[in-house]
Amino acid sequence: MASQPEAGRSAHAYDSRDVSAVLGNSAVLGNSGALGNSGNQSPVTLSPKAQRTRARLIKAARAVFERDGFLGARVADIAAEAGVAHGTFYTYFDSKAAVFRVLVAEALAMIYDTGSISGDEPDLTALQRIERANRQFIRVYREYGTMLALMEQAVTYDDEVRDIRLAARHTSVERVRRSIERLQRDGSVPTELDPLIAACALVSMVSNFVYFWLVLEERAHDSEQAVRMLTRLWASALELTP
Repeated sequence: MASQPEAGRSAHAYDSRDVSAVLGNSAVLGNSGALGNSGNQSPVTLSPKAQRTRARLIKAARAVFERDGFLGARVADIAAEAGVAHGTFYTYFDSKAAVFRVLVAEALAMIYDTGSISGDEPDLTALQRIERANRQFIRVYREYGTMLALMEQAVTYDDEVRDIRLAARHTSVERVRRSIERLQRDGSVPTELDPLIAACALVSMVSNFVYFWLVLEERAHDSEQAVRMLTRLWASALELTP
């Protein structure tokens, strides 16, 4: 059953039918982390040599953004970091904002790769799938923390980054909602729980906790203890039974 649109949704909000158009898919992302509409050419249309150059530019852009921030970064610095001519950058990307969006999409795709409690792995219990997803979320946030912090700043002035951010969240919420419904059908979760509201709240709990912990450095936590506690809170909220 498809979820109903939320009251007062922004025109930029996405549901499960159109998030793939914004985020792309793993085949397109690949090692180059590309969104088809974020550069001059889709990576699937490039020669192997051009794909390598594009990937080098993306890697260089991440280094420059993490060092100088989005506003301080310059295309010339990205090209120099990648070891290519300044004009070469524009063969692959229209602007520094375009390559920034690719990096944001890549980070979010990795975060939400296992960001669900889906039943795709029958050898894992629901609790083990929740734990795995929480561990993946924390691992990627550690790796991409600076870029994700820049993303949170960029959503206030870049509509495309905002769309990517919303698309990733809606993808995650939809996966969790469907998983909760599956657990309700097999009797592991009470049917009176609203699956959509529960999914929104649980995704927010994990993402906000990790953001304050790893990006804003609110306080230090032991990673394994954090994973266990998030998993316990998630299971308790759902009243999940073994």
